[in-house]
Amino acid sequence: MTTPRAVISEQDDTGKQLIYDAWDQLVTVNSGGVTLATYSYDAQGRGIVANSGTATDLYYSSAWQVLEERQGGQARAQYVWDPEYVDALVESDRDPTGGGTLS
Repeated sequence: MTTPRAVISEQDDTGKQLIYDAWDQLVTVNSGGVTLATYSYDAQGRGIVANSGTATDLYYSSAWQVLEERQGGQARAQYVWDPEYVDALVESDRDPTGGGTLS
């Protein structure tokens, strides 16, 4: 287990303030005092919520592959991965209209 460090804030090349937690995970992006995005992580350090106005919940496989993205409880994207090659995406379906139908 790594030793947590102090919370750190830094600026990127575009002037946005990036705030990291004690485990070096990006948790907040600010610009001009306005929060642009927030991020949450599970106990294994995997991103589970990305919020840039509308929270996006991410669901993972045991191999850390994103299987589904949800907003407001509705599936926005689903991913199918090759069982032999962990990085080989076989298919992805998205909801292009926001109506709840994946295609």
